[in-house]
Amino acid sequence: MKQKLLFYFIFFYSCFLYSQVPMYRQKPIDMIIYYDSLNHITDEINYKYTRVIKDYYTQKESYTVYEFYKSGATKMRGTTKEPESQSFIGSRIDYYENGKKKLLSNYTDYQLDGKQYEWYENGTLKLEKENSYTKLNKTLTTRVIQFWDKNNIHMVINGTGEFEDDNEEEFSKGKYLNGYKIGIWTGIDRKLNYSFEETYEDGSLISGKSIDAENTEYNYTILEVRPEHSKGMHDFYKYIARNYKVPAVEGLRGKVFMSFVVEKDGSLINFKVLRDAGYGTGEEAVRVLKNAEKWIPGKKRGVPIRVTYSLPINIQSA
Repeated sequence: MKQKLLFYFIFFYSCFLYSQVPMYRQKPIDMIIYYDSLNHITDEINYKYTRVIKDYYTQKESYTVYEFYKSGATKMRGTTKEPESQSFIGSRIDYYENGKKKLLSNYTDYQLDGKQYEWYENGTLKLEKENSYTKLNKTLTTRVIQFWDKNNIHMVINGTGEFEDDNEEEFSKGKYLNGYKIGIWTGIDRKLNYSFEETYEDGSLISGKSIDAENTEYNYTILEVRPEHSKGMHDFYKYIARNYKVPAVEGLRGKVFMSFVVEKDGSLINFKVLRDAGYGTGEEAVRVLKNAEKWIPGKKRGVPIRVTYSLPINIQSA
């Protein structure tokens, strides 16, 4: 069985709420969101990069999305039909701060699809991958075709060879056969500060063990697990619909777009109103989310992690 990485996206769910509130329209303007080094939404002082969604408040078929380093250099450029999500259509290009290409990815129906290329900061080619997404079981199969190390030595040739990569986020080392991981892989996640050892068979993860800075061990068989409400997501959506109180103003139809962080202990924090319909509709969404029960936290290689989620709420008058 080939390697299948469960492909997670920021989920979106629309709760239809009925009351009497008038239509509120914002002027067409770009949306600017500030992110920290762990890709969580932050403020204008502590950010590492910004995301700019062009013409965010204008109803469009698709939106151009940019990311910029704090220096002002372009970090990413792509296109989306869902501006509140991390999903893309067509080509997405990521850049190093020096302006050279870092990553070229292609998307079909919001999923990685086809060839994917990665470069070193000096502009030399690093990696060539082939992505294939299966809609039936929602899995992404990735084959590594070519890999060159920092000395431009061709290490993986036509899917087979030794792999060793050391970058600011992660160190990893192992073997590929026919494009898929085999045997023992070891590495270090520098952002989350843990080491790991994994066993693969024909691209499938058999088992893994992580050890964090406090020498705590975590065993796993799935690389990433998304956070989930303790009673299931359907119950969470029902909770939003039951408890959201629309302001008593006649006639509104609109949306509230929220983001929040699911902490390592499952608590919900860092509530941000990305867009609302006026009349306190954003503040009400914050109130409801603050009173929600804890979630089951997300995990990466068995280690609990913070995960940013986005939630749109549709408000429709009766």
